[in-house]
Amino acid sequence: MLLEKNDILRLIEPHYPNIVQLIQNASERLRFADKERHCLEKRTVANIYRDLAVDEARQVFSGKESHGISLLDLTDSSFYIEISGYPIGIQGAVWLRIKKINDEFLTSNIPTKKSNNYNSQKSIDFSRQPYLEGEEWGINEKILKPTYANIGHKWDETNTKIENLLVTVPETNNSLYWYEQIADAEIIELGLMQENNVSNFPIRLEVTNQKPRRVSAKKENNSKEKVKKDGTKG
Repeated sequence: MLLEKNDILRLIEPHYPNIVQLIQNASERLRFADKERHCLEKRTVANIYRDLAVDEARQVFSGKESHGISLLDLTDSSFYIEISGYPIGIQGAVWLRIKKINDEFLTSNIPTKKSNNYNSQKSIDFSRQPYLEGEEWGINEKILKPTYANIGHKWDETNTKIENLLVTVPETNNSLYWYEQIADAEIIELGLMQENNVSNFPIRLEVTNQKPRRVSAKKENNSKEKVKKDGTKG
């Protein structure tokens, strides 16, 4: 079920500081490879960074089940942060995955059935395993059809630092329903966001110089929110 944009942001925005924190920490840890960066392919660096960011997410978001947050470590090495809306009266949930994005704010997955379904907001088959050893988790109907979103990190042209951090909600492999900026390079580098000071920081910054590419798609639901080229609602 595709949740409304306002509901998705109600679920995600309180965790923006934690998201920035894990991105910062993963970036710091990646510096161990600085001396070897010249001989590493961009994809190699991206894969290393993704694994570091996932490890940071496990530390930042573990133990928050009472807040409706679960960590999904799947048997195929996929990793998602599930934020349930039930604790605040939203009938649904959001899954977040940590992904590198391009200039159009799109991910560059190798096409698979799972990635295609995720990007098309279709149900994905999965086998869930516990994060904590000995814990038994059952498959719960309320998490089988969440809204799928990305924590998208965009790197600069030198591929040495993250210059933009966004939440994106995919419509297809080549288009987005919408995106929202979490932080820019200055915020990420200087750590300006504090968990207890969210309301005092202009988190939702307008992106004016980069636009997601739109492609034609079936209009199965006229009520779904679209993104125009200027980033406004359509």
